[in-house]
Amino acid sequence: MYLPQRPKNLGEILEDVRMVGKMTKKEEEAYKLVTQMESRIKAVIDKTEGLERKPRVFYIALHEPIWSIGSGTFSNDLIEKAGGKNIFQDVTGSKTIDIEMIAERNPEVIIARSGSFEWAKEEPRLAVTEAGRNDRVYPIRVELVGRPGPSIVDALEWFAYFVHPEIFSKPEGD
Repeated sequence: MYLPQRPKNLGEILEDVRMVGKMTKKEEEAYKLVTQMESRIKAVIDKTEGLERKPRVFYIALHEPIWSIGSGTFSNDLIEKAGGKNIFQDVTGSKTIDIEMIAERNPEVIIARSGSFEWAKEEPRLAVTEAGRNDRVYPIRVELVGRPGPSIVDALEWFAYFVHPEIFSKPEGD
């Protein structure tokens, strides 16, 4: 029996969608879905891959304790493909983070899963960061970014908008 590992990037998520299509004998539908997903991913990458400026991004998965993500995660891949630089890229996987480390690394953009957004907006120690001072703290629905499936492309489009609002329009939906 096939037991998937947690995907580490968008490419692995696309492979998982293909695998589910094969397992459920819905290969044609999975092929169409993956093709649509690839097209949307490419549209983002086409705008971000040549950018010289990559804002420092902090992604908050949870806030009690503070959990963030590092390299080897699909959330890190979202940040990179959206044209940002993860401030915890030197960490592997998901880890608890001290708030002092966040302030020291001074993110320009903070993206918080829906349950942690209010905390991130109100936390005085984050208010001193460039993201806090410039009102660049954004919510992302856990349904988009928490599940490694087709909605991950919606998350990518939101990340791209948050990181580079000067080149991306606000995505449709909430």
